[in-house]
Amino acid sequence: MKKVYTLFLLAGMYFNPQAKAQTNYNNVASIFYTHCTSCHHDGGVAPFSLMNFSETSSMSSSIQSAVSTGIMPPWHADTAYTTSGHKVPHMLHENTLTLVEKNAILKWITDGVLEGDTTQVPTAPRYGNMTFKLNGKPDLILSIPTFHSNSSPSLTNPYDCFNIPTNLTQDRWLRAFEIVPGNLKAVHHVVVSVDSTNTRATDTSGNCASQGGQFGVGGWTPGTPPVIFPSQAPLKTGIRIPKGSSFILQLHYAPGSGGLIDSTKIRLFFYPENETGIRTMMANTLLQDWGPYVPGYGPTAMTAGSITTFKATSATSPLVAHPVQPTTDFSVFSVSPHSHKVCTKIKNYAYSGTDTIPLINIPNWDFNWEGNYFFPNLIKVPAGYTLEAEHIYNNTVSNTHLGGAPVNTSWGQKTTDEMLFDAFLYLDYQPGDEYIDIKSMIENDTLLKVGIKEINAPSIQSFIYPNPASDNVSIYLSKTSTYKGRIFNITGQTILNTETFNDKITVDVKNIPTGLYIIEITDTKTNDRITKKIIIQN
Repeated sequence: MKKVYTLFLLAGMYFNPQAKAQTNYNNVASIFYTHCTSCHHDGGVAPFSLMNFSETSSMSSSIQSAVSTGIMPPWHADTAYTTSGHKVPHMLHENTLTLVEKNAILKWITDGVLEGDTTQVPTAPRYGNMTFKLNGKPDLILSIPTFHSNSSPSLTNPYDCFNIPTNLTQDRWLRAFEIVPGNLKAVHHVVVSVDSTNTRATDTSGNCASQGGQFGVGGWTPGTPPVIFPSQAPLKTGIRIPKGSSFILQLHYAPGSGGLIDSTKIRLFFYPENETGIRTMMANTLLQDWGPYVPGYGPTAMTAGSITTFKATSATSPLVAHPVQPTTDFSVFSVSPHSHKVCTKIKNYAYSGTDTIPLINIPNWDFNWEGNYFFPNLIKVPAGYTLEAEHIYNNTVSNTHLGGAPVNTSWGQKTTDEMLFDAFLYLDYQPGDEYIDIKSMIENDTLLKVGIKEINAPSIQSFIYPNPASDNVSIYLSKTSTYKGRIFNITGQTILNTETFNDKITVDVKNIPTGLYIIEITDTKTNDRITKKIIIQN
C-alpha cells in the first residue's frame, strides 16, 4: 500500500501544472534590458520606465498586448523582404525579439508576473544622461534661439526655418551628427540643409515649408538614430560643409503645441582638418509624389473609404538632380521613408526588367515611429536601374491610425494631409563598395555611447587576458568573493552571461562576432562592479 501511495504522489506531481517550471523576472530581465530600456528609462523617449521588476510588472498587461501584436519593440522593417532572389540584409540598430524571447516574456506574464529570486536578476544597464547619443565633445553645436511653438487654431501645422551661421573659416568634412529636439512634445520633425551662400533668412512665420539650402544633410523623426558615416579605410565618407555657410533647421511643430518652449540643436562632428581621401555622401529625397499641382494645393488624392496605391520613381520624382534616371552605378547607405497617417504600407526597391533589388519593406507603417534605416553593407544600384517607392494608403475605418471617420485627404505638408517623401543617403559607386563591412565600422566607432561609464571600484582589481581575444578569455580578480559576469556590446545588448565564480574564470568567446565589447563583473556580496573593454577577433 505504501508503494502504491508513493506512485500516486509521483503521478500527481507529474501531472500537476504547478510542478512545471515557472518563468520569473530574473529569466526575462535581460530581454527587457536589451530590447526595451534604451527608450524605457527615466529621461528616455518612452512614457514609462522598465528598469526593474516593480516598473515592468506594473505594465504587464500593456507589455503582453504590445509583444503579442508585434507593436513593441518598435522595429517596423520586414527582416525577410525578398525579391528576385535578393534578400534585404539585416539592418544596423535592428531591434526585434526572437521567438524564444517573445515566448519567454509572454510565459512570464501568463505564469503570474513572478518576481522570483532577486539575487539572480542580472545587473541593469545604467543610462545616466542620455540626452545625447554620441560620445565626446562635438566640433560644433548649432542651436536655434529659444522659441515658443507658434502652433495655433489658425496655424495648426507651422513650419519654421532657422538659419544658423557656422562661422567656419575653411571647408570641413562632416563625419557624424545628431539632431536633438529641444521639446519632444512640440517637435514633430526636423529637416536640416546647408545654405552654402549664407543668404537665406530665418523665417518663423510658420509657412516656410519649401525653404531649404542648396543641399541636404538629414533629418529627425521619432525613432531616428544619430548618423555616423564610415570613417576609416576602406571607406571614408562624409558631407563637405563649405566655409562661411549656414545650416537651416526646418522645424515642423505639432498641432496643439502652441506656447511650448523649444531649443532644438544639431551636434556636428568633423574629420580632422585637411583630412584626405573622403568620398562625398549625398542626402536627397529621391522619391517624391506631390500630385500634379503645387504641394498642399493638389486634388484629393485619397478619397474617404478608399484604399489606394501610389508609386514614385527616380525617373519621375521632381526636384531631384541626381540620380534622375541613374546613368552611373551608385551605393545606398540608408533609406528613410516618410508618409502620414493614411499610409499603412511602404516599399522601396530598384528594378531593371525582371530583376528587382529590395531596399525596405514596412508592412505596418507607423507615423509616430519612423526612422532612418542603415544597411550593414552598401547596396549597389547599377546604372539603368530605376528606384521606385510604393505606398499604400488605407483611408477606411480599418486604419486605426486615423483616429476617427475617414475624410477626403490631399497631398500636402499638414499632418492631416498625406505625403510620399522617401529620402536616401548615398554615394557614387566604387568597385567593392558592396563588400565593405560597415556594420563593424559603425558599431565599433567610439562616438557611440556604451550606455555606462567604465567603473573601477577601488576594492576590486582585475586582469583580463588575452585582449584582443579570439578563442577564450580569462578573468582574474584580486580578491576571492562570489562574482557574476556578462559580456555586452556597445548598444547594451547582452551577448553572454557567465556562471558565478570566485576569483577567476575562463570564458569561451569563439562564437561571438568580431567587435568591441564590454565585460562587466559584479561582486554579488557587495554589489561592487567593474567594467572593462575587450576586443574580440573572430
